Amino acid sequence: MLRGEEEAADVLQDVFTSIWQRRGELAIQGSVAAYLHTSVRYKVRDYIARNITRRDYLSLLTDTAVHVLPATSQLRLELKEAQETIQSAISRMPARVREAYQYRREQHLSYAEIAERMGTSPETARKQVQKALGIIKESLGYTGVAVIMAFSHLMK
Repeated sequence: MLRGEEEAADVLQDVFTSIWQRRGELAIQGSVAAYLHTSVRYKVRDYIARNITRRDYLSLLTDTAVHVLPATSQLRLELKEAQETIQSAISRMPARVREAYQYRREQHLSYAEIAERMGTSPETARKQVQKALGIIKESLGYTGVAVIMAFSHLMK
């Protein structure tokens, strides 16, 4: 769910900092391992909400849910359909918009780096990525909302 060891280390640091700050009032009942697992899961969800932009959110959710979560066949079908819709939307994008989106999504480049590679300004790169997101959002319609709701339900 996270992009690297540094982000994972940040989340773990947050978990242990939170435990340390609440050590006087904390009463863990049951397995410490289960408590830590749940704490990490919630911190990861919070980290994603704070740090990953909307451009990656639905893709990240569907990728994670398809490959990690034990889900119902209905949810798996909805997630697979959402992934296919996203891929179809990407393939229909104008070439420059698709290129900017893929640099941002797949290589995690900044707008300045995208602009340098494409020979445009950072503002143009940003607008092209935003246009790509609009195309994906429009393509997903209700499906995207259903996927996010289903995933949120599983994370409870």
